[in-house]
Amino acid sequence: MDCPDARRLLDAHLDEELDVVHDAAVAAHLDTCPACAEAALARAEQRQMRREKITRHRAPAELAPQIRAALPRTTAARPAAWWPQALALAASVALAALVGNWWGARTARADSLLEEMTAVHARARLTGHVTDVESSDRHTVKPWFAGRVDFAPVVPNLAEQGFPLTGGRLERLGGRTVAALVYARRKHSIDLLVWTGDPAPVRGTTSHAGYSIIGWQEGGLNCTAVSDVAPEDLAAFVNLIRAAK
Repeated sequence: MDCPDARRLLDAHLDEELDVVHDAAVAAHLDTCPACAEAALARAEQRQMRREKITRHRAPAELAPQIRAALPRTTAARPAAWWPQALALAASVALAALVGNWWGARTARADSLLEEMTAVHARARLTGHVTDVESSDRHTVKPWFAGRVDFAPVVPNLAEQGFPLTGGRLERLGGRTVAALVYARRKHSIDLLVWTGDPAPVRGTTSHAGYSIIGWQEGGLNCTAVSDVAPEDLAAFVNLIRAAK
């Protein structure tokens, strides 16, 4: 991506409106172009200043009584016997709203996590920075993570099963540093993202932006495999990973 294309997409990038591939391409360009990175920072600062300068006005306290007094009084008083039903209905509505808000927040978190996982996978391929430590030897890759993450990832060698180890790298996911174990499958690659604590993985098999994703929890670790390989290949890979000790 060149500078004109990156500048054209800056606003959409800052508003998080781009798809995974274009967002990763802009981010990769900003990492290597100081001029565009400075322009992005300037725009972000301008937006923050505008938000801080927005004037908010509170309605005067006497406005609500005036509005109520102006409304026509055409509704007859309801019998007292209706109050239990009214309270029950109000409680049901409040409960439905609470459940809806909880489910909406949960769905939003899951969508955000899927977006992040596919973005780090796509960005690594676009930039060519697929590994920080490049090796097919698990005894080289696993010790490399010592001191860089607060856990010891399991790094099985699956070359005989058709999924050779190619290395590993560090990534950021949900504000947390995660270990990314990188495996190959023919001309494709698979990122096995491993971390502890929040955010919880999106469990089960799903897809996002053309990538297959399988997430699970095991042994106190959160694990997610992300790749553009065929879904059945990714499922076979995950079964091998989970069977490894």
